[in-house]
Amino acid sequence: PTPTTDAPTIEQPPSPYIPQLFLEDFECQNTIKDYQCKLCFGIICDPIVDTCSHGFCKLCFETYIKLNPENKVTLLCPLTQQPTSIEPGCTFVKAIIEKQIKYCHYKIEGCTWKGTVKDSFIHQNTTCPRERITCSLEGCEQSTPREQMQEHISNCDYRIIQCKNCN
Repeated sequence: PTPTTDAPTIEQPPSPYIPQLFLEDFECQNTIKDYQCKLCFGIICDPIVDTCSHGFCKLCFETYIKLNPENKVTLLCPLTQQPTSIEPGCTFVKAIIEKQIKYCHYKIEGCTWKGTVKDSFIHQNTTCPRERITCSLEGCEQSTPREQMQEHISNCDYRIIQCKNCN
């Protein structure tokens, strides 16, 4: 008898650790690959290091502390579960990461922007034409690329239409 491959898949709950920087977005991936957060597995964003010398995104580590109440008594390393503390002075690592050249995360959708990590957050959150944003009209939850939002708002079912019989 041959084993079946139709075993039921067990869905994993979504990770509470969400990467903000992805290795595939960087121009020099060999330079940056060693700066990976041990919780979200993205490239470290706003880096911190514990006394075990493990690097994490500040937001990921804060999430880890919130999700593990035992950390209120003794801070434990997420990887070794040994008592730890946060080491000051990750400015060197932060400077290395922020100076790296990366492509917009929406490159696969046609965005041609390229710049430093520091500038990428401004681009992606305010000007990227391919970033999906939610309609600002009350009641509408439609998400569309920023460059198509004006067209969407012009035709949105939730827009206010002036009655031609009213003044």
